[in-house]
Amino acid sequence: MNYRKIIGILFFVFIFSTLFAQIPVAVGEWRTHFNYTHGNHIATIKENTFLATKNTLFYINLFEKRIQRLGKLEGLNDIGIQTIEASEKTNTLIICYLSSNIDLYSDGFIFNIPDIEKKQISGDKTIYSIHCEDTYAYLACGFGIVIIDLKKKLIKDTWFFQKDGQSIAVNDLAIFRDTVFAATPKGIFYNNINNVSIAQFSTWYQVQADSLLNRNIEFIQEFENELFAFVPTLTYKIDTIYNTDSTFFELDSSQTQKINIVYSFENGIWNIDSTFGFEEVKSVRNTHKKLVVTRGWGAHAYEKINGNIILNNVFSSHNAQDAVSNEWGYLLIADQQQGLVCQEAEGAVVYSLPGPASDDIWKISMANSTLVAVPGAHVDW
Repeated sequence: MNYRKIIGILFFVFIFSTLFAQIPVAVGEWRTHFNYTHGNHIATIKENTFLATKNTLFYINLFEKRIQRLGKLEGLNDIGIQTIEASEKTNTLIICYLSSNIDLYSDGFIFNIPDIEKKQISGDKTIYSIHCEDTYAYLACGFGIVIIDLKKKLIKDTWFFQKDGQSIAVNDLAIFRDTVFAATPKGIFYNNINNVSIAQFSTWYQVQADSLLNRNIEFIQEFENELFAFVPTLTYKIDTIYNTDSTFFELDSSQTQKINIVYSFENGIWNIDSTFGFEEVKSVRNTHKKLVVTRGWGAHAYEKINGNIILNNVFSSHNAQDAVSNEWGYLLIADQQQGLVCQEAEGAVVYSLPGPASDDIWKISMANSTLVAVPGAHVDW
């Protein structure tokens, strides 16, 4: 008998019984029960910190310690969140869904932009990342770059990336001085942001450095007048050498791990930069004059002092996926096991909301006002 499974089911019964007992639902009203601990993305606007999970959001005012849900019942137009980003210039949270639908959340109001979702575009319409600059949001998409005017709340322009009849996905983008750099699975492409023909992909140039040409560029980030590109690669695990006899060692080449090699751009040349080490990177964010690099175990924050980029802060969590620095220099982590993990004066503080351990519920049953939910499914009987 699997006692761990039984304990898990009993835990679900207890949680749902408690929730139903505490908060009655009126006739004609609905209530959602989502998981709030699988944090994927994080963003901050003033005193509010937003955490996105697989299907919903919540945000917290860190001064008042007040947590608010932000989901379908609160006015969002979709579920299944792909990514989020904050524009502090316009006080707007940009929410992009798996469907390519977009919501703008500002001062308690929600404005929907369904254009990409509804537009007939062949191929990949995924919105991979968001870069905010001035009053615009630049969306890195599976077919190119889309620009949203956050003040007018409309799409300002679309730059299609197509070569030899094939679309090129944009993983990430950065604006460095007067140039837009697009990180793609085919390398880095760039163009002057003031080029009147920028919407024509034929006017874009490709970085020709051997180490970056036609390589998958996962992230690209500007920080304090420097530009960095993060390239994923596979390497052997350091503990994969085994002894076949007392004198001979052989490398087990089947055991590999992903790391990111970082390249910096200086005087028109791309070179490997060892400042950030050689580990797998989950996200790279430029927030409040800190370059925050998230790894599976936590996050590093870097700052620039006297022309040098140095490590400023370190904060760990169980399974970090994304992180930012707030205006006081504390790190805030979206953790896939705990939810929102905040570095505060008293130490690490975890914030979340009650909910099931997973959104992937296989079966539910109701008895005596108690809801039992069982996650997962069967592989074989």
